[in-house]
Amino acid sequence: MSNSVASGIFSINDIIATDTIYNIPRYQRLYVWTNDQVTTLLEDIQHACFTERPLFYLGGVLIVRTSDTLPHFDLIDGQQRFTTLWLLCLTLGLELSGFLEVEEKSRLTFSIRQDVTRYFDAIRKNKEFKGKLNGQLEAGSLTKIINAKNLIRGFVATEFKDQPERLEKFRNYIRYQVKVIISTVPVKTNLNKLFEVINNRGLQLQHHEILKSFILSKITSDKKVRIRYGKIWNACADMTDYIERNLYYEAGRSVVEFYTLHNGKFDFTGLLKIMDGKDTVASPMTLSAIIESRPPKNNEFKTPRELEEHPETKDDEYESVRSILTFPQLLQHTLRIDLFRSGKKDIPQIIEKDLLVSFAGFLKDLTEKEALAFIELLFEIRVRFDKHVIKWVTTSPNTETHLIKPLQKQRKKAYSQTFYFRREKPSGSDAFTLLQSMLYHSQQKTTLHWLTPFLYKMLSTENRDELLIYLQKLDNAMFCTKDPDELMNRSWKYLGKEVKVAPETINLEDLKKSDGTGFWHYWFYKLEYVLWFMERQHHPDWRNFRMTSKNSIEHVSPQTQKRQDFNTVSKACLNTFGNLALVTRNINSEYGHNEYNVKQRQFLNNKKDNRLDSLKLDIIYVSDEWNDELCNAHNLKMQLLMKDYVEKYI
Repeated sequence: MSNSVASGIFSINDIIATDTIYNIPRYQRLYVWTNDQVTTLLEDIQHACFTERPLFYLGGVLIVRTSDTLPHFDLIDGQQRFTTLWLLCLTLGLELSGFLEVEEKSRLTFSIRQDVTRYFDAIRKNKEFKGKLNGQLEAGSLTKIINAKNLIRGFVATEFKDQPERLEKFRNYIRYQVKVIISTVPVKTNLNKLFEVINNRGLQLQHHEILKSFILSKITSDKKVRIRYGKIWNACADMTDYIERNLYYEAGRSVVEFYTLHNGKFDFTGLLKIMDGKDTVASPMTLSAIIESRPPKNNEFKTPRELEEHPETKDDEYESVRSILTFPQLLQHTLRIDLFRSGKKDIPQIIEKDLLVSFAGFLKDLTEKEALAFIELLFEIRVRFDKHVIKWVTTSPNTETHLIKPLQKQRKKAYSQTFYFRREKPSGSDAFTLLQSMLYHSQQKTTLHWLTPFLYKMLSTENRDELLIYLQKLDNAMFCTKDPDELMNRSWKYLGKEVKVAPETINLEDLKKSDGTGFWHYWFYKLEYVLWFMERQHHPDWRNFRMTSKNSIEHVSPQTQKRQDFNTVSKACLNTFGNLALVTRNINSEYGHNEYNVKQRQFLNNKKDNRLDSLKLDIIYVSDEWNDELCNAHNLKMQLLMKDYVEKYI
């Protein structure tokens, strides 16, 4: 008997075409979905259907075969989704009725809960259930099922009333576009133990693990090659450490000899040759292999100091790091680049939970050559990502900071042939790090569209100065022009080309408005970067300035003014950009409705304690006075500074 987990993606139509019966085993928990969970699923499918999304992934289920001769399986994970899907098909009927039964027997049964099974038989045959429930557990489970059934019927009746064409479209979408990831575990698996792990530790096949299995399954010409590429994938997947350390853990030895100093690249062929060892990536994958091949959470099993280190290595070279992206997000950025280089269309959007939807077109008719090329591209991008993109670095027990620690290859001694990797902490702030930090904090963190063209640019140059200028221009083009396109389209149009913007398309008009708390936060983050970049030579105390997350717009002259406060502005100035700054919610609460000079003292005291909250406020609070004239002058100066910067980098 095969000791492997075979995974596949199935539509409802695929399941209807089989005579498979699924049983909920005795150790499975009862049906517990709430009305909110059922409603959310229905609304998500409805939205996917009528926004023309090509696929909707319901999630994954784990099954184990229970008969050597019949296609009967125990459903050991995913019962809640599967049961809800059965009830939905019951309500919609017609061609979906085939999902309900196999040869007039229910496709879904319940071990030892015979009354629940008989209830399913009754509603499947459109009969009234007249059975007696045995005990509170079955009554409680059936109550949830009845609630879900009634909710689904009410949803369909309300949403599709007198709209037969829309209902038919919804029904067809569920039959052909709703997909389930079904993974079959080995018969000899200790199911009670596995079920305990699933419930207690949240063990589930992640979408990127399913994707990995599919892509590696196309590498059929040489098992060793498949294993080696799988290890490269593993090294890329662990976003809690740097790539060279991940490679060390996969290879079991230092990889410094395969890193070329003059061009900053790894010898990929050389790396592959040392990626031997236990087969944990062959497809189909064993359940233990899937678990063992995962990068441990938070590096809990890693001991970085086992790596050979340079004699001058400092403790801060082993500070914990955290990526600004998840691995599924990095995969989607990589996919976009792969599609662009292949002359294909972009994916609709970057959404982590839609990873497999994003890859659906790519996986169709995927060849071995294309599978190998994608993993090679993923590796190239991951190396450059670690080299040129900010990470969260734990610099003290309670502090994380955006830093870029460049990978260095250094000799042990002068003229020595022994080399070591080092990642030393930079001193002070730098434009490259601050610009990325500004973009990270000011944009939606689940997408970071600007990263796709930025990563693509890294494939053609690794010169830090060139990359800085490119990113400055990209930022201005994507966020400071009259471009009406969505951000996905804007980022796609700059792939593979130099960023050039016509001066007349620059749009900084928002800065002239009186929007108060309605101002786009980007403008405040952007100004902080522009101030630092353009004015830092006049402000030595800005040397260590860092971008931090801010979410509250502060009025310098408060909205509720006190009689004793003589440093106030009129209503005409109150909500202008000049009288505003972006601060943390704590700072906003600390300042409250205090008068100008009280806020000034609070700000300067924080600055003495090395808490420079805002460069914009640092300029304002130089003055002991604040009025319309000063506010307007500051506003104009900030707008002109922004204009000069944007026009310089377009």
